[in-house]
Amino acid sequence: MFETISNCPLCDSGEIIIVHNDIQDYLCHYSGNFQISECLECDHVFLSKRPVEKYIGKYYEQGYYTHSKPNQYIVFLKKILQYFHITSKPSLDLFGNGKVLDVGCGNGSFLLPWIDKKWEVYGVDIDNKAINFARKNLPEGNFYTGDITSSHISSLTFSYINLSHVLEHIYDVNRFIVALLPVSNPDTTIQISVPRYNCLESRVFGKYWRGLEPPRHIHHFTIVSLIKLMEKNGYKMIMRKNQSLPMCFVESVSHVLKDKGYFDLDRHHRIKSTLYFLVYFPHKISSYFFKSNSMTVSFQKNHD
Repeated sequence: MFETISNCPLCDSGEIIIVHNDIQDYLCHYSGNFQISECLECDHVFLSKRPVEKYIGKYYEQGYYTHSKPNQYIVFLKKILQYFHITSKPSLDLFGNGKVLDVGCGNGSFLLPWIDKKWEVYGVDIDNKAINFARKNLPEGNFYTGDITSSHISSLTFSYINLSHVLEHIYDVNRFIVALLPVSNPDTTIQISVPRYNCLESRVFGKYWRGLEPPRHIHHFTIVSLIKLMEKNGYKMIMRKNQSLPMCFVESVSHVLKDKGYFDLDRHHRIKSTLYFLVYFPHKISSYFFKSNSMTVSFQKNHD
């Protein structure tokens, strides 16, 4: 059921060191002790003691945010705070129009502004419940259960492909990036958002950092390792920006308090919501001065 990885999944080097041993699933509380290692050759960090891929699905069934009822207080606060905060979104006017694909689209919310700009929007997700919700939420869109090799997707090419917090869940990331080639044209922009492993929060919270999320997060990227992955597969970086996720900070605090036996924030939704409200703007501001807990990087094919 479990396997131990002794070579870096990015560069295949055997020069690796363990950075977190016997780490637990603090988010969904599945049993098991996992291990995270770092490659000394390319600096990539990855889950080195992990479930065999065919068994990973069970770790999403209970307690994972796509399969559980959201905290309604936090949903309400997010709507208020995001109304006053200018969130970073792609400038759609820069891309004209065409077809856009959101891989791991969830409820399809990323695609809403693209519909307003008259793009043809497509979303794919392995979660059938999420796809059904997206179809209701955006009836103008095209949503399919599966992955980028699904027949409805593989026969098309896209001008813009979004991978928002998807890549860290993929076992074979090299094969996944190669699979993007048939659905890309020479000028396709691929936008990738992932947790940033070497951020300040990761160093402060250590094994409790929400971004680690074993065993669902198979890879832990830095800007260096992400660029190396994409360059290896024929892409060049065209843009990078910080992405601040205040809830990641709140969840990290929650992990510490619960594991130490001090307090269970998950049983007190209003207190958790208040903490989210209090840290929202300071967290956003701090991302201008420190490495944020997430990053968004865009790539295009390297024609040089």
